[in-house]
Amino acid sequence: KSSNDNDDDDNRFIDNDTGADPSQSNEMETVQITERTVNPRGEKTSPHDFQLLKVLGK
Repeated sequence: KSSNDNDDDDNRFIDNDTGADPSQSNEMETVQITERTVNPRGEKTSPHDFQLLKVLGK
């Protein structure tokens, strides 16, 4: 692989279309992050929500 090929690999996410409408690129929506907006049903995270993996080492 040439160094130019590596540059293309590094930029593959930049070159992909985001699906955003270019005519509205100057508009920005601000969303406040709160417990209510992130977790609207009030469910609490608990150990059953995670897959436990064995950790190697000491």
